[in-house]
Amino acid sequence: MNKVGWDMISNRTSTNNGDLAKLARLVTRAEQIKKDGGYGVLPAFFNQYLRSYEGQLKSREFVSYVRGPKIGQFDYDVLLITNEERVKNKLKPFTLDMKLSNVALEKSKDMYTKKYFNHQSPTYGSPFDMMKKFGITYHYAGENIAQGYNNPKAVVNGWMNSPGHRANILNANFSRLGTGYHQQLWTQMFTG
Repeated sequence: MNKVGWDMISNRTSTNNGDLAKLARLVTRAEQIKKDGGYGVLPAFFNQYLRSYEGQLKSREFVSYVRGPKIGQFDYDVLLITNEERVKNKLKPFTLDMKLSNVALEKSKDMYTKKYFNHQSPTYGSPFDMMKKFGITYHYAGENIAQGYNNPKAVVNGWMNSPGHRANILNANFSRLGTGYHQQLWTQMFTG
């Protein structure tokens, strides 16, 4: 599934009936492994995991995006894991805004280059000022930052365990997400 979404974001393919057929085959295969191999836990979880995304894949909302510069695999994974959290909480998944991702990446690079860790940038000012300087328009906006995490799952877990960061991820007023990873500095920017 990750490859289907990644190929779509990378403009290599789109979600189509062939992709949905692959998803159905994966579900069938997981059921067969469970039956033949006596694996009770993993395939049951796998089936549940795949089925939880079926509706979003069919609607294309789960991996929808606004065009802009390409993003990295870590950034894409942050989107998917963040959207898992939103779906678990009965919220619509974020649309990946690649222009906003470019701003988030610039924020992470700025923190690395200028050696600071703060929502207030010495270069761009507040996250809201920075978004405006890059031509991002919004009614609602927010930012999550983190440092030191080694992978997307760990950073999203960290954010979900922090009340303020969790509130941003689960804010129903936010509909677009930009992600930027650079040298273990992570930025999420939200707009709505």
